[in-house]
Amino acid sequence: MQPKTWVKKATQKKSKVVIHDPRMTQVHGDKSGITVATDRGRIHIYDGDLGFDPVDDYPDWRVATEGVTYTITGTVTTAHLLGIAEMAQVYVTKDRPVLLRLEIHPDLLTATYKGEDGNGSCSLRTGEVWVGYDPLYAVFNATGLATISLDPKFVIDALKGFAPEYGNIDFAIPESQLFVRFQQAEYTAIIAQLRG
Repeated sequence: MQPKTWVKKATQKKSKVVIHDPRMTQVHGDKSGITVATDRGRIHIYDGDLGFDPVDDYPDWRVATEGVTYTITGTVTTAHLLGIAEMAQVYVTKDRPVLLRLEIHPDLLTATYKGEDGNGSCSLRTGEVWVGYDPLYAVFNATGLATISLDPKFVIDALKGFAPEYGNIDFAIPESQLFVRFQQAEYTAIIAQLRG
């Protein structure tokens, strides 16, 4: 399966795309087929065949999460979390980014987003009906309490690339709450918490 992720955009050595996203500062692969794209705020990993030989200067991305204990884990419907991030992205302005603040409870995800031109909020519980979404019924669960602020664009980039045949993604947050890890099949995205 070929990924449709930010990783693929960053690794299209043989594609017709000649202008790459300037935020992508490093692109690497390793001998077992793991390909990594990183910038200062995120790491996107695709553990599958991209169809070309990896570069030799592969950095071990595991260093970023080595020895990390994940104190909060859970599952959320990909489409619904993506919808929340896209709602937040509406409030992004040229001069000011938007924080997507996720308040995680065992059975409830509350999202707030604030921008220069407005703000909004929504919540997500298992079994809620979101008309126009596939799947229609939301899924969310977590093993604890946390609040984490993310760049909605980073969330969108990650989730739009995850394999569409899987309806849910797993997430994990370490005790430090410095980042969140999203995982689904061969796809992993690690997104750093925004400060300020």
